Amino acid sequence: FQCATTSCPPFITVRAADTLRCRLKCLDEIYCRATLFQSSNSSCQLFGNNVDSNTNLEVDSESVTMMVIAGTRIPPGE
Repeated sequence: FQCATTSCPPFITVRAADTLRCRLKCLDEIYCRATLFQSSNSSCQLFGNNVDSNTNLEVDSESVTMMVIAGTRIPPGE
């Protein structure tokens, strides 16, 4: 998960056993807007406001990208 035209580094990188754990880590962080899980090294990268749904992304077949949809957090956050 890297912007194809500009840099949008993650604000934190953590280890996660699978995509579910990575997704939960993102949902636990109020500033997380998107996450990238790489199964090859169990890396979970969390991205904040520097990423939006209109960003062009590079394709990486060994990773899963997930984005938080505004208004779907429970309890509601920013």
